[in-house]
Amino acid sequence: MKWNFVSYGAICVICILFFIFFPASLLAFSGELFAKGEVWRLFTFTFTHTSFYHLIQNLIALTIVTILLFELEVESHFRPFISSSWIVAGIAAIILPTMLMAGASVGIYGLLGFAAMSSVIFIPRMISVPLFGGAILLDALIEYLRTSAFNIPQLTLHFGGYICGIAIFTIVKLLKGKKHVLRR
Repeated sequence: MKWNFVSYGAICVICILFFIFFPASLLAFSGELFAKGEVWRLFTFTFTHTSFYHLIQNLIALTIVTILLFELEVESHFRPFISSSWIVAGIAAIILPTMLMAGASVGIYGLLGFAAMSSVIFIPRMISVPLFGGAILLDALIEYLRTSAFNIPQLTLHFGGYICGIAIFTIVKLLKGKKHVLRR
């Protein structure tokens, strides 16, 4: 459980430091810039934020999801966070090569998908998966009320992160099951 708070703290500190010291335009990810050799963007975009509001919104969401994962007794959440972000970035690079991606929200939604699948002890999956997925729609509604426009690429990326979190949970469970079978 200690690692949840260590990885949570590390993610928060890195996000804050990146926001203070680096412009988002230097660290945000796009397939086009990645293809031109700016490889660091794949590793930095998750921790980069475009505004103070964006940073605070992501830190609050990360805090809530970390508490949820702690309550669900999930061992570590850094891998699903990073994996979801990288998988979605790779797919987005192909589909939307010129779009810049910045922020931790794709990884946070990946954690939410991971939590939805982990919550079977408290809430059946047929309820938790759509319920937690509803957070994506709630976020889109709040964004619409704030800006008077739906950001379809952002909604798509968030949904992609959520699906990746579900997929990562499923893969981890399958691999753990195979290890158990191999030990017999």
